Amino acid sequence: MSSLESKEVSLSDVDQKKNALATTVSKLDDETFGEIDPKKENQLLHKFDRRIMPILSLIYFLSFLDRSNIGNAKVAGLYEQLELTNSQYSLVVSIFYVTYILSEVPAVLIARRIGFRLFLCTMMFGWAIVTLCTAFVRDFWSLTLCRLLLGLLEGGVFPNMSLYISILYKRQEQGRRLSYLYVCSCMSGAFGGLIATGITKIHSNGTLDSWSYLYIIEGAISAVAVVCLYWLPDDPAHAKFLNQEELEVMAIREEQRKFYMGSDKFDKKEFVLAIKDPKLYMSVIIQFSVDLVLYGFSTFLPSILSLQLGFTSLRAQYLSIPVYFVSALGVYLSCYFSDKMNKKFPFILGVNALAFIGYVILLTNKKAAVNYFATYLIAIPLYSAVSLNITWINNNMAPHYRRATALGFNQTFGNLAGVIAGQVYRAPPHYYLGNGFSLGCVVVSSTTTILMYQYLKKQNQLKDNILNGAKDTRKVRSGCEDPEFVYVY
Repeated sequence: MSSLESKEVSLSDVDQKKNALATTVSKLDDETFGEIDPKKENQLLHKFDRRIMPILSLIYFLSFLDRSNIGNAKVAGLYEQLELTNSQYSLVVSIFYVTYILSEVPAVLIARRIGFRLFLCTMMFGWAIVTLCTAFVRDFWSLTLCRLLLGLLEGGVFPNMSLYISILYKRQEQGRRLSYLYVCSCMSGAFGGLIATGITKIHSNGTLDSWSYLYIIEGAISAVAVVCLYWLPDDPAHAKFLNQEELEVMAIREEQRKFYMGSDKFDKKEFVLAIKDPKLYMSVIIQFSVDLVLYGFSTFLPSILSLQLGFTSLRAQYLSIPVYFVSALGVYLSCYFSDKMNKKFPFILGVNALAFIGYVILLTNKKAAVNYFATYLIAIPLYSAVSLNITWINNNMAPHYRRATALGFNQTFGNLAGVIAGQVYRAPPHYYLGNGFSLGCVVVSSTTTILMYQYLKKQNQLKDNILNGAKDTRKVRSGCEDPEFVYVY
C-alpha cells in the first residue's frame, strides 16, 4: 500500500466528514446556493433536537435544581437546624450570585479554548460534589462557602449554552430551543418539590436531618449525569452522527448564517461596538427586571406558600409542583408561537400583564385560595419573559463577538437580580417588600420592552430608507448595523 493510501485509510471519521463538508461548500454554485429541501432541513433539525437538546436540557435542569433547592431545604428544616436568622438566610441565597456573575464572561472565553464538552463536564462534576458536601454543613459559614463555590461552577453554563444554540440554529429557530432549557428549569422546581415532599417524611437519624437527604439525592443525580456529555459534540456542524446528505444541508445552512454570525475571530472593535449599542442597555434592564421576578419567586415559593398562605410544610412542598408545570407550559407555548410569528415584543408584554395581576393579588388579598391562584398567574411569565428577552438580544446582535459580548453583559447584570432578590424577600410572612419590588420590576421591564420595540422599529425604517437611496450618515454600518440586517421585534 502506498503512503498516500495509508494516509487515506488513517483518516478519522471526523476528518473525512470535515473534508466532505469543505468539498460540498466549494461545489455550491451561485444559482443553487442557499436552496435547501425543507423536508431535509426539518429532518436535520429534528435530529439535532433529539440528539443535542435533551443533553443541554438535562444539564440546565440539574444546574437549576441544585441552585434553587435551598428554598425547599429551608422548609424541610435547614433553617432551624443551622439556627439561621432571616438576614443570614437572605445572605446565603444572594451570595451564590456573586461568584455566578463574576464567572460568566471568563467561562465563555475558557470554554472557547478548551472545548464546550470538556468545560461542561468539569463544571457539572464540580457542582455535583459541592451539592453533596452541602448536605453535611452545620453552620452559616460552611453553607455560605458552598453557595459561593456552587455559583462559581454554574456561572458559565447558561451563557455557553445560549451561544451553542446560536451557532447551531438560525435566528427564527432559537426561541423554541431556549424554551426547552427553561421548561427543564420549571421541571427542576417541580422535581425539587416532589423530592422535598418525600424527604420531609424522613426523620433525623442523629447525624443527618431530612433536608440533608435533599442535597445528597440531587448531588448524586448530577454526578451520575456527567456521562451524558459524552454524546455532546464540540462542533455540531461536524458531528459524527451526521450522514453525507445531512452534512450537505448543514453546509448550506452555515453559509446562510454567515451574515448573521459573522467572523468567530476575536475583534476588540466588536466588543466596543457592543457596549456602545443602546439595544444592549435596554436588554440588560429588561433582563434584570425579569430575572428578579424569576429568582425571587422560584427561591421563595415554598416559603410564600408556607408562611404567607398558611399551608403546612408538607402541603407547601407538593402544592409548588403544579405551579411549575403551568410555568413550563407557559414558556414553551410563548416561545413556540414567538418563533412561529418571528415576534418578541407582544409576547413579553402579554406574559408580563399576567405577572402584574398576580402580584397585585398577592399584595392586596388575604384569602389563601385566591393567593394560590395568583402564583399560577406569576408562574406563566416566570421563565417566558426571561427566555424571550435572551432570544431577542441574540437575534438582533451580529457578528459573533458582538453578540457574545452583549449576551455576557446581559447575563452578568441580569443575574445581579439574584443578589437583590435574596435581600428584598426577608420580611415573612407576607413578603410585602419582595412582592412589591417584583411588581415594580414587571412595570420597568414592560416599559423598557416598549422602548426597545420603538427603537428597533425606527432602526428598521432607517435601513429601509438607506436601501431605497437615502444617504447613510451612521458611523457604524457592519454586522447588525448593515442595512440588509433586519431587526426582529
